[in-house]
Amino acid sequence: MAPSSSGQDRGFSALKPGFDSPWRYTTKGRVVSRPLALLCAMRFAPRYLSLIVRGSTCLALATTGLCALAETDPPRLTIEQAVQSALQNNPSLRAARFETQAACAEADKDKPVIRPRIAAEAQKLLQGPAVTFPRGAEDALVLPERYAQIKLMLDQPIYRAGLGDASRRYRAMIDAAESRQRITTNDVIRDVRRAYVQCLVARAMLEVAREAKSVAADHLALVKRMVESGLSAPRDTLSAEADLAEADEGLLRASEGVALAVGDLTRLIGGKTSVTADLLTAPDPLPAAPTTEEAVAQAQARRPELIALRKAIEAAEAGHALARLQSSPAFSIRAAAVHQTPTAFTSQRWAGLGLHMEWPLADAGKTASDVRLAAARRDQLRAQLDEAESGILLEVRDALSRCETARARTTVCAQRLAAARAALEISRMRYEQRAATLLELASSRLAVTKADAAWQQAKLDQVMAWADIRHATAADIAAGTGEP
Repeated sequence: MAPSSSGQDRGFSALKPGFDSPWRYTTKGRVVSRPLALLCAMRFAPRYLSLIVRGSTCLALATTGLCALAETDPPRLTIEQAVQSALQNNPSLRAARFETQAACAEADKDKPVIRPRIAAEAQKLLQGPAVTFPRGAEDALVLPERYAQIKLMLDQPIYRAGLGDASRRYRAMIDAAESRQRITTNDVIRDVRRAYVQCLVARAMLEVAREAKSVAADHLALVKRMVESGLSAPRDTLSAEADLAEADEGLLRASEGVALAVGDLTRLIGGKTSVTADLLTAPDPLPAAPTTEEAVAQAQARRPELIALRKAIEAAEAGHALARLQSSPAFSIRAAAVHQTPTAFTSQRWAGLGLHMEWPLADAGKTASDVRLAAARRDQLRAQLDEAESGILLEVRDALSRCETARARTTVCAQRLAAARAALEISRMRYEQRAATLLELASSRLAVTKADAAWQQAKLDQVMAWADIRHATAADIAAGTGEP
């Protein structure tokens, strides 16, 4: 077919041989029309291909990033992170905060401040018959059949004996409530650290149980070979199988111990953090323990139990003074404004202002009884303070003693571990020279494992004693870490 005569067609044919039009092309002598969809595909195919390539690249990069993120280790949980989590999420701490708020609200009722009492009353009465007072030609109403009254009253105490004692008692009650909250905080910090160490101990004991099972399995295999060779009696196989079963039972108990220790730690930190034994880290090196004199002085000055008792004694002394002054006169200002149904003796509106004095001259022995009760409460608190000081002194000395004992045991266990490792090297050399049996080598390995476990236990006992020292001296409360 002859090419088209249009200039656009001629130009297209000149540039693209074999094409006589953008809409037609020649194939083996035939003229074929180009479909519109094919033209659009040819025009936009490079752009779509580029978008597809870019999307595939982004998807591959995202997949690689997610895989790398999944392969990274989960975040570790240190002992101080566990303490901070407990300070924020522990249920007993939250309960202690609410209890402190309730105690402060209760103490605020007796706070000696200018706090007037204002009351409004309204009443509507239907009564009868109406009573009139004869006054000549006109009668004045005395008792109406319908009576209404609206009254606004104000009562403001201006003087009461013992105002200074009341202020002192209020401040002491607030301080005592806050100290009781610090008692719970100090106990929770100690419990979290002990639970953390218990998790580390359970994890170490699990490794010991696994090693014991491995040694028992090697022992059973050795006994079977010796029985098959005729070098041992068949009953030795039953004994070795019993040892392996006992090792399995020990491994099961160790696994349950880890689960219980982790559950206790999770409970103390509030259950907001997912905790596993593998996420726990070894504690940092411990600082030097204070001397007995320093620790006792710190405990006497910082323990919240002692502070709470001292504040309670101060409040009790102030209450004893107030009990003796409750029979003294009290003065207050009273005012009233009334809008009511007028009668012959009252107007429709009236207001009054006056000074009110109340002086109980005889109260049937109530003042004397309250004085004796306040004195007994004060003496009881003083006795409790003496007992608490003695108990805390004993607690400080016990924690320091256990810390020193654990440190000495750590040195001894380290020496035993070195000796066990040296014995293991000798057993390995003798086994290679056929001078020792496999059982002797396995026993040497178990001895190393036990010595290592004892060394780890001694180090963790030292951390446990260090946590008790900080609790006994209230070091965390003094350092400001006792609040979230």
